[in-house]
Formats: sequence, C-alpha cells, structure tokens
Amino acid sequence: ADYPPEALDRLPTPPRRAWLPSWGHTTDFLDQRFAELKAYVHAVMAYDEMLRYRGLQELLGVIPPDMPSGVRVVMRGEEHELEVRPGADGGECSPIDEYHIEIIHLETGSRHAFSRDVGTT
Repeated sequence: ADYPPEALDRLPTPPRRAWLPSWGHTTDFLDQRFAELKAYVHAVMAYDEMLRYRGLQELLGVIPPDMPSGVRVVMRGEEHELEVRPGADGGECSPIDEYHIEIIHLETGSRHAFSRDVGTT
C-alpha cells in the first residue's frame, strides 16, 4: 500500500476476525460484527492523512471531482477577482467543496497559497 509507516502505526486496532463458517453466523453475530467494523472505519476516517490515500478512497467509493476547466483573473473596480470555471459537465463526479489555489509571481517567484470554500465570496 502507499500508506506512510508512521500513519499505519497510529491506526486503531481492527476488530478480531471471525473464524466461524458463514453458515454458523447468527443475526446477533452479524449485527455485532457490522457494528465493530463500522466503528473501526469511523476511527480510521478520523485520521485526515489516511483519507488522502487512493486505496481508502476507492474502498469508500469516493469519486474525485473534475479539474477546473478554466481560471481567469478579472478586474472588478479597484480589485482583482479570480474566477474558477468548474470541470466538464456530463460525467459522474463528486461535488467540489473547496479549491486550493496557489498564485506564483513569475518575476519574483513569490508564492501565495489559499483555500476557498465553494459558495463563499
């Protein structure tokens, strides 16, 4: 897996495996097993660094959003406004909650990075 070892060391202990054959599972056993696995997945998801890894995202069924199809800077009065055009329509993608933007001044090399929640001004 592509998980960093230090992140794996902080993971909670998974529930014990059941060695009963499937025909021996009772409804109570299955309910308890479901509750244990659900608690474990919630505990894993509490670690932000783990949520970034592709394997966990695939396991959870995460569909990544499309990249923005365009960006432009527009003069609005005395200020500049950055407009971000969403990705292509028509495909299946997850909603975009936030953009992470980095502006690099080409002459000086200075960088300014910020995040903007979608819907805020």
